[in-house]
Amino acid sequence: MTQSTYEYDVIIIGGGATGSGIALDASLRGYSVLLLEKNDFASGTSSKSTKLIHGGVRYLEKAILTLNKAQLNLVIEGLKERYYFLNNASHLSHKLTLLTPLYSFFQAIYFRMGLLTYDFLSFIRSLGKSHFISRKSLIKKQPYIKTKHLVGAVSYKDGSFNDSRMVIALLQTAQANGATVKNYIEVKDFLYKNGKVSGVKTYNNINKNHKEYHAKVIINASGYAVDKIRKLDEANATELLQLSSGIHIVLDKKYLPTSSGILIPKTKDNRLIFILPWQNSCLVGTTDNEATFTHKPKVSQDEINYLLTHLNENFQLHLTPKDILSSFSGLRPLLKATSSSSNLVREHKVFCSKNNLVTIAGGKWTTYRKMAEETLDFIIHKQLLPRKKPCQTKNYQVMGSQTKSGLKNLEQFKLSLTIKESLLERYGDQAIKIAMLAQKKGLKKELHKIFPFIEAEVYYAVQYEYAKKPMDIIFRRISIGFVNKQIAKEILSHVTKIMSTILSWDNETTLKEYQEALKELNEIL
Repeated sequence: MTQSTYEYDVIIIGGGATGSGIALDASLRGYSVLLLEKNDFASGTSSKSTKLIHGGVRYLEKAILTLNKAQLNLVIEGLKERYYFLNNASHLSHKLTLLTPLYSFFQAIYFRMGLLTYDFLSFIRSLGKSHFISRKSLIKKQPYIKTKHLVGAVSYKDGSFNDSRMVIALLQTAQANGATVKNYIEVKDFLYKNGKVSGVKTYNNINKNHKEYHAKVIINASGYAVDKIRKLDEANATELLQLSSGIHIVLDKKYLPTSSGILIPKTKDNRLIFILPWQNSCLVGTTDNEATFTHKPKVSQDEINYLLTHLNENFQLHLTPKDILSSFSGLRPLLKATSSSSNLVREHKVFCSKNNLVTIAGGKWTTYRKMAEETLDFIIHKQLLPRKKPCQTKNYQVMGSQTKSGLKNLEQFKLSLTIKESLLERYGDQAIKIAMLAQKKGLKKELHKIFPFIEAEVYYAVQYEYAKKPMDIIFRRISIGFVNKQIAKEILSHVTKIMSTILSWDNETTLKEYQEALKELNEIL
């Protein structure tokens, strides 16, 4: 068993939204950074979101009804961060129109006033003013909508994005600024010097070897696992989180034939449901159920029945489980409170243990950048690191959005228009690298006739995007596992074969990796 020692300013535990955001911020400030992730990057909650960048109309409603300043501040902060997000990752994010159907004139007045407030709070960062849509116009846009007592709808704008690819873009950008990022490295214990945390003992879940890494500061940014990591440092640490499950199902695009999404603001048990366009499909979620810690959360049959029941009640549909193309569940790391999870204020806080382990807990995707900034500012204020450069992430574009990219950049390559547009949407200004690989190495073949993914993307994911297993590509680099379970199974063998050639796997390893990914796909309801 070989052990090595490395020195860094900062070690970050967790390779999701929070950890990758901190890695970029810290590297831009001039600190040496090592980020460690137990599994693949974005393999937890960060790839299982509702894909929205938003201030939170639900939080705004609660803020007004309960005169809750904390909820209002959360909305204002979210709207600011929404602006930075859309600007800094323009190839992975875009404006999204959301429609809320109205079934009484009271609802029309109530939601219109709420969205006018939302517009006001957006101020100069507004994505467009909210407005009323007539009954006739709504039916034309959404032909499946329930028409009995329908008055019309209110329309407003928020943002939508590709969550798993955003993590990769953040990590690539951090790496370009000097950070070291490693997936499949599990932190098993802490090292101490003079009674303070000074490093980590790790285990490589692929190579099966152990290493020790030392740093001036260790940051626990492990999402829903923060309490587990904290207890490695302090066995009796009080738990910070109340976990909540967010579940999603994916349906055929025909059930949402336009580019607008729909928000059902209140079910019978006061939950909220989104129906959104996503990856040429229809994404439906999410419920807020209290949950317990598990490494691989799954959608239960009861949760699926819940969503299908409400879809059939609110639309002229007769959906059954057979209509579901895929499903996924993520654990939301909400800060503990005495109320039910659906009423929790989704804010974040930074904590420091008596042994100087820094933990960032709570939050949401929209505010990942702000969370990173506050974590680094906290560390500097506590004098755990010397002050260097100020935070630079408000206006720092991630890799893929750093230069203008368009179809003109790909004119020289003999790829279909659909494939070129698909590459630009996922890789932005890096799309030309995939196109060059496709041409140079003869990797132009599509992985499937329905989705415009090509073999060169598998090669690129392994060489430049840290992919080490077929499920890294199937689920998080091209996301097909989340979109369509059957098609994912159909391309799995092809993806595994390409990876085995690149990584020089023997037949036993190739079969093992294929079976592992197939098992995960088969577990999807």
